[in-house]
Order: sequence, then C-alpha cells, then structure tokens
Amino acid sequence: MTFAKNIVLTFTLLTSAELILGGYQNNSTLARTLDSERKVIKINSISEYDMVFQTLADSTEWDWKLLAAIAYTESRFTPDIKSPRGATGLMQIMPRTAIQQGFEVDSLTDPKTNILAAIKVLDVTAKSFRFPKTMNEREKLSVILAAYNGGIGTIIEARRAANADGASFNNWSTLSNYITRNGTHYETVAYVSKVLRTYDKYKAS
Repeated sequence: MTFAKNIVLTFTLLTSAELILGGYQNNSTLARTLDSERKVIKINSISEYDMVFQTLADSTEWDWKLLAAIAYTESRFTPDIKSPRGATGLMQIMPRTAIQQGFEVDSLTDPKTNILAAIKVLDVTAKSFRFPKTMNEREKLSVILAAYNGGIGTIIEARRAANADGASFNNWSTLSNYITRNGTHYETVAYVSKVLRTYDKYKAS
C-alpha cells in the first residue's frame, strides 16, 4: 500500500470514527479507540521509532524527543548504518562502548538495543560530571552531549584547563572555547548545536 493510500485510509477511518462518536456520545469504548488512533498519529510525527523512544525513555530522566534528536543527528534514523570508525545504528554506538555497557556488538543494528545502549552512555556521562545544583539545565545538557560525541575524557580535560585558568568551566560558551583550543574537536561543538536545535524543533512540534 502506498504512503498516499495510507494517509487517505487513516483520514477515512478517523472521519468515520468521529461521525459515529457524534451519534453515540455515551460510547466510551469508541471514544478511547479514537483517542488511541490520534495518539499513534501524533507519536509517529517524528520518526517510525517514536514509540520505541517514548517507551524506553519513560523509566529514565531523558526526554524521548532528546533521544530522537540525537538519533536524527547521528544517523537520520537509519538503524543499520555504520560509520568508517565502526559506530553503528540509530545512535551511532561504538563497538567498544557497547561492550563496556554490556551489549553485544552484533545487536547494535536492533533499534531498541541501540537506544538502550545510548541511554546507558548518557547516564554514565551525566554521572561523570559533578554539576552544581544551580547549574542551568541547558548548560548541563550541552556538556553531556559534547561528551557523548567527543568522549568524556576530552570534556573533562577541557573543564580542567578552564578551571586552571579561573574560567567558568560550567558555562558552555566558555567551555566550548577550551574544547577547541588546540584546533581540534570543532565537530563536537557543532554537534551540540545541531542536536539542541533539532531538540528544540521537536519540542515545539
């Protein structure tokens, strides 16, 4: 069935359900069914993996739309993609990282496994930094995303260098200058901007 036919069929089903609901206001079962159909359509508004992102994110501190933004930036939602360096799947998980987090490398093309691995990496990354309680959440997220892309060690080193200079290493604008101070890791700073820009777009949708 083509995409266009799917859209027409979905519209027809929803229209029919709304007409029936109008004639039977007390039919709570039908009302729940219609709400369910609308929810599915809304959830699948970002990618075909929306439900997977949402389900896996429910028991974590991470917004499923953030996970989706990372996946879009990393792979354009391509589950079997592999980079020249070996990063695999939706969230582009490196083989060594997968092993460290208890996942089989061969399982990384499975969307659910790949997202779970990414969540564990984000958890470990967030715990690696001692953020002050007063630190802005956007600043925290920027640091975490930078570490996700460039490695925890790279970001810790940049924070130490900033601290040694008396600079505000918890300020992303300041820290980003230290990340790129040796003429490297510009892609990491750009990566943070890309993910946050996409995340903002998804939150607004």
